[in-house]
Amino acid sequence: MKSTAASASASAFVSASLALIVVVFACAPFACSAAGCGGRDCNPPSPFSALMAVTSLPTTYASTGFREDWKSNMTLGHKAVIDFMGGVSGVNVYLLEPKGLDAAYEPVKRMCADSGTTQANCWSGDISNAKAGSPFYYRGMGAASCACSQTVSTGVGLYYGPGVGDTGSGLAYRAVHEYTHAVQGKFGDYVPQWLMEGGAVQMECVLSSKIPAEKNPFTGVNAVIDYAKCMESGGGGGGVIGNTMAYYASAFGKDKGLKAGEDRCCGDSCGNGYTSAVIGNDRNLYYDTGAMAIAFAVRRAKSTSAKFWTSKTEGVGFWGAIVPWGGLNYQTDHSSAVPEGMGWKKAFAKFTGDKDMTTFYAAFDAWAKTATKADMLAMLETDAAINNMTAVKIDITAPTFLAKGIEPCGTPPSTTPGATPGAPPSATLSDPSSASAPTPMTSPTPSSAPAAPGRFFVGSAACTLVFAVVLAALVN
Repeated sequence: MKSTAASASASAFVSASLALIVVVFACAPFACSAAGCGGRDCNPPSPFSALMAVTSLPTTYASTGFREDWKSNMTLGHKAVIDFMGGVSGVNVYLLEPKGLDAAYEPVKRMCADSGTTQANCWSGDISNAKAGSPFYYRGMGAASCACSQTVSTGVGLYYGPGVGDTGSGLAYRAVHEYTHAVQGKFGDYVPQWLMEGGAVQMECVLSSKIPAEKNPFTGVNAVIDYAKCMESGGGGGGVIGNTMAYYASAFGKDKGLKAGEDRCCGDSCGNGYTSAVIGNDRNLYYDTGAMAIAFAVRRAKSTSAKFWTSKTEGVGFWGAIVPWGGLNYQTDHSSAVPEGMGWKKAFAKFTGDKDMTTFYAAFDAWAKTATKADMLAMLETDAAINNMTAVKIDITAPTFLAKGIEPCGTPPSTTPGATPGAPPSATLSDPSSASAPTPMTSPTPSSAPAAPGRFFVGSAACTLVFAVVLAALVN
């Protein structure tokens, strides 16, 4: 057990690191779509996908001094996801060593051309952070195109800048988390944050037995852990189960429940008042409560995690059964704007057998408000069942598997009156310089459990100044 002083020091480091990761992500240029479909600067919709299922590993570009053992463990994490639910085409991985010399980062500077951004030296923020030893891990949008006035994902970028204290097992978990986000991109629609981030956390635990034993970041011991232990100890500090209980013990959680995790906006750009300061520890909502809600949904459906992630049959699976909704306004809409009976909301309600998402939210909130740790552990699929699932490699040619994302052209996507999908390039974009990016998950210690930041953000002219201020806070 850490001393009080050590805990305070760790807490200060995490707070500063968290702020720095927010700046890194807010300033990352990789969400800048080359598509020309328009859309706001911060967290824009990208509802359609041309990504295809593959069984091959992603293309990796590493700085010249990136440790080979780290690279091997991250490859292990990527492969675990691919074996379980298939990989996706067009994924480029960029690995940046901590505290390297300038010349070491030349191989990763291609990230600008790969992502399709027109911003010169788009790599400067990530390289600066890597040189400073400030860790970051995130999924960027990568390349995109414009078809039928809709943004279509054609590539994914995964960006890893480990800290000097990271362990091989910790990086393997991070790789599982981020590559899960890459796969989620194949399914399209504007899926809510509790499903995006909670899904990636749940996948860490589903595949936990595949992670090497070297100083497990959740337990601190050299031992492989299974699903239940990961849900108990994994995720952020306090574990998935503990953080879910903490969220529902909070005034905000009791009042707003899981639905509050649908939209994750820059500052209060959603207009709902759900800023990080209001929510409290918002990773408890988006990441850990999201993961527990998925486990609850699987149990409610009398189904399995394998079917949830891999079947495209409506009512049998979730992710593969999503038909993207084409009515999003790229300037103003967020995940909650998808109507009941459409897109992700239809696929999820069909999976659980609920009338609609409102019914599911009511059921989960009622259970989670009173559930004990024992209740939550008892609700999970058994370790034996999970291990049996993950022992079988996915067949991406199976008729029940979604082999390719859904594109907007052909059968016109349904829209609602008044929606303006694919706002024109000349549309005025929201200014993120006065808003803070959604807070990504950070670990309780520098080598602790992985989970990704929120998805698809771009920066503003204020990035350089904010970065300097936060870096100074880290140094001090």
